[in-house]
Amino acid sequence: MVEKIVPALLCLVCLSAESRAENFTEYLASFRYPEVERRVVPLEARELDRITGGPSGKTYPDRILRLYLVASEINTEPELGRYEAEVRGLVDGARAALGGGRYAGLDEYNRAEFLLGYLHDRLFKTSAAGSGAGYNVGIRETFDTGLFNCYKSALIYNGLLEYFGYRAGYVQVPNHIYSVVYVGGLPVEAETTSRYGFDPYGRGLPEFRRRFDAPNVVFNKREYRDKKEADRLSVLSQVYHNRASLYSGDAYYSGLSVTKDLERALALRFMGNYLDSAGDPWCYSNLLVTMMQYETEILRDDPARLPAEFDRFVKLMERPGYREQSAVTLRNFEILCASTLAKRRDLALGPAAGDSAAYDACVEECMGAEKYIRKNRDVKNICLSNAILSLYRTLESRHPSDRPESPYIMHRVMSPLFSIDFLRSNGEIQEKKRMLYRGMCVMINNTGVAAIQKSEPARAMNILNRGIRYALTEMKMEKTDSIIALMERNLGVASKMAK
Repeated sequence: MVEKIVPALLCLVCLSAESRAENFTEYLASFRYPEVERRVVPLEARELDRITGGPSGKTYPDRILRLYLVASEINTEPELGRYEAEVRGLVDGARAALGGGRYAGLDEYNRAEFLLGYLHDRLFKTSAAGSGAGYNVGIRETFDTGLFNCYKSALIYNGLLEYFGYRAGYVQVPNHIYSVVYVGGLPVEAETTSRYGFDPYGRGLPEFRRRFDAPNVVFNKREYRDKKEADRLSVLSQVYHNRASLYSGDAYYSGLSVTKDLERALALRFMGNYLDSAGDPWCYSNLLVTMMQYETEILRDDPARLPAEFDRFVKLMERPGYREQSAVTLRNFEILCASTLAKRRDLALGPAAGDSAAYDACVEECMGAEKYIRKNRDVKNICLSNAILSLYRTLESRHPSDRPESPYIMHRVMSPLFSIDFLRSNGEIQEKKRMLYRGMCVMINNTGVAAIQKSEPARAMNILNRGIRYALTEMKMEKTDSIIALMERNLGVASKMAK
């Protein structure tokens, strides 16, 4: 059974024809992630670079089983040589069987039928499905242990057919894949998980006669939905993506233990996308999920890299195919930018930083929100609000409310902030300003009330009179504002006490 491993983060990739470079190495370099380029094994890059042609007509000049082995991370020459020797042994055995004795003289149809049974005799030993099948991460395990599923068996069967001059392809359906072999120009299906799965429904009729059936073999006709054809190269896209999901930590398979490595996961996803010819949204989504994981780790460890990471991530999202995935992905990336800006602000403010440093850090965070958060206004406004509120709380902690001058100092520090153009024109931020100014007026009012409670009406009148004038003239508060009304009522109380 084919298992498409969809990561559980976002159903957060492949490049279209117009953005695909001449070969894989140039294609990968165009994304500007050199650290990911370094996670491609040289043998992998060399084999992918041998592919020529565009998305509608790519060709690989060697036997396709070689590339299938490389995609299974058999990626050193000595190791690859050992597995290719096994392949040659299979091919030589099949040729010897077809060259004489009871199998000599088989027609094109029956040779293809024979080859499927031959693989079940020689290689396919243990059928497995789901996680036991290895999440369709390639064909290495079949050669090692004989474990197979629909995906592994189809890849090996079609690869073997190539040695005997057949043209073959694949049909992918939800949770399954099967082969299509062309015999006399006619497509013949093959359910490769069964030794009797060649032409499972037609059974050769009316053009051909089967030679290798067992008695009473019956395959119930299955009507698959969402059929998707794949050629011998694009079928590997899923292998690369599924292996990538193991490295990204989004999947687990007991038969293949790997250490989490997001750079390697991205390298595998780019390899898969390079081979995808249909622009499958699943491919774009998978790469973007892993890229978001990767950017999150980078910016968590080094917030100073935000400008560079923003630049290359945005360029990625401008490419054809990625734009169609942009709404959710960009929102999540902008949320990441907001949290990174907050972290940069916290790192800039040490315990000994003064009011000026706190203000500068707030301005830098606000400017960052304006620069890096472009598509989601609500995310931007939350970032701006948090930056301004952080400045207010920092000042509040340094200037206790029981000191009469504290609210005036806080206002003088903060007021230039709200004159910055993009903050002055932002209605939500201007409302935030009014809320914070009310908080400063509350501090003034409470100081006046404290003087009244100490039976110091003259001092209370001075505090409240000054506060009301300042609120109206400097803070530009409305006279009808409830906090102004409260201060005036308390001023009246102090005036009565003074008489």
